Amino acid sequence: SDLLTACELLSELALPARLVTFSSGALALRLLRNNEEDLEAKIVQLACCPAGVSAVEVGLSTGISLLLANEYLLTLEQQRRLCRDGKRGDSLAFFPNIFADSPDARLALATLTRGLPLSPPIAR
Repeated sequence: SDLLTACELLSELALPARLVTFSSGALALRLLRNNEEDLEAKIVQLACCPAGVSAVEVGLSTGISLLLANEYLLTLEQQRRLCRDGKRGDSLAFFPNIFADSPDARLALATLTRGLPLSPPIAR
């Protein structure tokens, strides 16, 4: 309780950290030197591989905890930047939302189709 109270006072004291509450109710302490947009862009970029990305892979690639990695994936899904498609082993796989009209979707399409041959025309 004292720790939570102290974390809630960080912004009032002009300290370089903030308490962040995710939509699930999970709380995290975020340092202000870490750019949220850069982290989210990196996660979307990780999801651009053909197999998608899991929370474990996000955590290992970005150095954040598994809980935070999962929260970021779910937040990006709520923002329609990512979508999930079933399970891969014991975890969910997330992919870029290529149906959204956004820079993320264009990046994902360019990355996923790089080096793939175009489909031959259908013979009628």
